[in-house]
Amino acid sequence: MKKVSLFCCFLLMILSSAVAQQFNVAGRVTSASSGRPAEGISVLVKGSKKGTTTNSSGNYNVSVNTGATLVFSGIGFATQELKVSGNTLDVVLQVTVGDIGEVVVVGYGSQKKASLTGSLVTLNNSALNKRQVSSTSQALQGLAPGVTVQQQSGKPGADGASIVVRGQGSISGSNAPLIIVDGLAVGSLDQIDPNAIESITLLKDAASTAIYGNRASAGVVLVKTKRATEKGLQVNYNAFVTQQQATSLPNTVSGIDHMLLSNEAEKNRTGIPTSSVFPQALIDRYKTTAPNNLDIIDTDWIKELFTNSGIMQNHNVQVSTSTDKINLLTSFSYLKQEGLIPNSSFEKYDIRINPEFKINDKFSLVSVLGYNTNKTVNPSTGSAEFIIRQAIGLPAIGAGKF
Repeated sequence: MKKVSLFCCFLLMILSSAVAQQFNVAGRVTSASSGRPAEGISVLVKGSKKGTTTNSSGNYNVSVNTGATLVFSGIGFATQELKVSGNTLDVVLQVTVGDIGEVVVVGYGSQKKASLTGSLVTLNNSALNKRQVSSTSQALQGLAPGVTVQQQSGKPGADGASIVVRGQGSISGSNAPLIIVDGLAVGSLDQIDPNAIESITLLKDAASTAIYGNRASAGVVLVKTKRATEKGLQVNYNAFVTQQQATSLPNTVSGIDHMLLSNEAEKNRTGIPTSSVFPQALIDRYKTTAPNNLDIIDTDWIKELFTNSGIMQNHNVQVSTSTDKINLLTSFSYLKQEGLIPNSSFEKYDIRINPEFKINDKFSLVSVLGYNTNKTVNPSTGSAEFIIRQAIGLPAIGAGKF
């Protein structure tokens, strides 16, 4: 018995020491060139998988152990490692110029960065596919310095983000950039499956108007889709399954607390101590009778509403073949996104075929074929936002007794 007691004391000492060594570190990450907050910067505890990313204000908060080292990295910034010495650690990241020998896509073809004088940002496929998102526009968030990407909604099928490349240039007109996919203008970046994209180039300055005219006044997003490059038959499969959850939901009170607080509010409003909204007899009956969903109602309406799974899954299969005369890449994607409330979901199919036929050393025939279709399910009695607002505001005793 004495040995067991000593072992328990020793174990408690170890646990107490481990807890004491952990603490939170918070700070702000800014850009050295502009002094502005750096959004989407990865903050990783070195030697572990623990980490976070900075928000739109450049702020972060992460739990570390004593003596830990934080690694700050992001697209367009030089990676920096700093040892934690307190609860606050502000970081200024240096902007990297990038490889001037890298080939980028511009409006009139491809050329090396060393030959460019305009301002642009280039993203490759590996950077886009690191994020499990339902739309391509969401994948750009935090990856393109100086580009504002803001998600407008959380509804399945309507959660695409708005993209602002050159700021708000018009009060009444559109500030959306011109989107070019393989040389063709499209209405939305979300029409292209991220798995089929090889690279995205964002032309950020006014020089792009010399190529595309006034349509490029808000910037240009150039998308180059994948093509077969390796000899022989290649088959690739990429998939993810994730679950979305509601955040920042208010805590609701029980039916009894609702009646007591309503009576207290009525007394404060009228100044009469005997004023009430609910009679004391009803409150006493609620205290002594279990809810029966008839005359005694005590329901958590938010819990009753959020019954859908919120599971999102995406599957992509790419088949490519390349010979001396023919290059062919076929991409097929399936996306299924379940909402958080009943009767809300989004389903999308995307097919893209990129063939290339080499006639001779100087002449090739290149084609771009794409097809996508989708199905959206919404509640018939009102929008999802309206239904959620009603559930949040509905008291636990029901609308009839409010």
